[in-house]
Amino acid sequence: MVCSPGDKPIITYRFGNGNERRYQSDFAPIDVIIGNQPIDTTSNFNREGYKITFYSPNNFRTYAVFIKDYYLNFFSLTNGYPEMNFLECNKSSFTPFGSVDISTIVINYAEKCPTQHVDTQKASIEIFYNNLRIFQDQGNAPIAFNVQCGKCPPGTCECVSPIYPGYCCLDCSATAASIRAITNELRAKNG
Repeated sequence: MVCSPGDKPIITYRFGNGNERRYQSDFAPIDVIIGNQPIDTTSNFNREGYKITFYSPNNFRTYAVFIKDYYLNFFSLTNGYPEMNFLECNKSSFTPFGSVDISTIVINYAEKCPTQHVDTQKASIEIFYNNLRIFQDQGNAPIAFNVQCGKCPPGTCECVSPIYPGYCCLDCSATAASIRAITNELRAKNG
């Protein structure tokens, strides 16, 4: 966990050679998790493929059967049932299909259809507050990120200022070096 309650953390991150991106959270403390996520797949990805049978309530079919190399990618609801995208055997793009009654899905792993697709992955960043994901993004690897908890970025110290916005940010190392130099000078003069 990073930052303290009451902070409004600013997370700056960059995917690969891309531009810097920013996200500011209204909540703290936060957890920042980076990793890799598969593209256009679900946790049920199966490189060998399989046969899937299911009932489709609004497509005038009792059952539909597909040999496919990725599991269903469900999306919007239609009449209370999720619609789906899938990859048919030896196809390179997702095929949309209408409503699916998920409770009727039957998978037969005995019928294979090896995929021609690489299990492509993207770098990902996820931000959690109280175990709830409040932000996520994906991009090209690698990913670099930085978290700023207070008003000033890491490596700087906040100081009061009579000029707007009422504070300034000083380099902590430079400030510490200046204080050491002044202390040493005073010790030398006072013996």
